[in-house]
Amino acid sequence: MRTVNQYAKTGSGIWRDYSYDLDNPLDVARYIYRNPYSWPGGYELLAVTTDGGILCSGCVRSEYRLIYDSTKNGIDDGWRVAGLDTSSHLDESNLCGHCGKELCPYLDD
Repeated sequence: MRTVNQYAKTGSGIWRDYSYDLDNPLDVARYIYRNPYSWPGGYELLAVTTDGGILCSGCVRSEYRLIYDSTKNGIDDGWRVAGLDTSSHLDESNLCGHCGKELCPYLDD
């Protein structure tokens, strides 16, 4: 079990501990929703869906309800999350499966 623990401030200003099981697809979506970028590095976190698509962190935030329902109920409609990745692991530029945003890989100069 891969877990991430985080101490963060809630919207009401109260600090609380969050724990995410990154082997659980619902926790992966929840983690990306609350943390759009990796630390360290600042790379964008991406949700990989069961149909092989990639969703940017912005679409995970805006379409979280669809992602949650599909993932929880096991519906393969393009919103079901299978895993987590970062933009640094892309070999070439890809597009978000929902909004079409270009997801650029890390380029070593």
